[in-house]
Amino acid sequence: MTGKGSFAGLLSFLGVIVVSLLAGLLPVLLLAASRRKGEYVPAWAPRVVGRPAVLAAVYVLFVGALFAHGLVIWSNPFARACALAAGVAMSIVPVVLVRTGAFHPRRTLELRDDRRSERTLIAVRSPHPPPAPEVRLRYADGRDLEADGEEIPFFDRLRRAVVALPPGASGEELKVWAHRVTQEGESEALAATVAVRTVDRAEAADLALSRGEAVFPFAEGLIEVEVALERA
Repeated sequence: MTGKGSFAGLLSFLGVIVVSLLAGLLPVLLLAASRRKGEYVPAWAPRVVGRPAVLAAVYVLFVGALFAHGLVIWSNPFARACALAAGVAMSIVPVVLVRTGAFHPRRTLELRDDRRSERTLIAVRSPHPPPAPEVRLRYADGRDLEADGEEIPFFDRLRRAVVALPPGASGEELKVWAHRVTQEGESEALAATVAVRTVDRAEAADLALSRGEAVFPFAEGLIEVEVALERA
């Protein structure tokens, strides 16, 4: 319409806005959340990458770049307004996520029937592994067994598993995940219910209705988690 244009200028505008969001905001937030809420802990992970000082430095670098373009570098009013708006948004999003509990630490109690390895495991996953829990297994014939390690024997006859967990930290969450891994690597919810009991309260959930997952707040005292399997 004006008879002129700048392809490099368009790339500069999009690069500053988009790269700041994709490289400076999302990876920092995802890493901070996954280090606290991840269901699986890798055998090796560089701890320095997830340290608060490193994440804050990366975040401040990209937020500062946005405000520098919006206040100093760019002269186009529209471009400057977009850069400032993106900078303000990047400053607000982490505060909102903190208030909604996105970075609360979480333990995951996983019951996994793995059809690929023909093994069934029950274990507690946490960024900071707690002491090994006590696991009691009850079978269809009335037998009660203490689990020796993570593997569950005779899963086809298992009726319920009761796990005693030590107290959690302030603000910590507990996720219960009961699922089957198919030969194709897909995760399917097990037909099961879960009951979480403490000294002063009890909660329950039907895992089959929530993709095999349920999240509960940790209590100050000892927690007992019972997963009951619904057999046909």
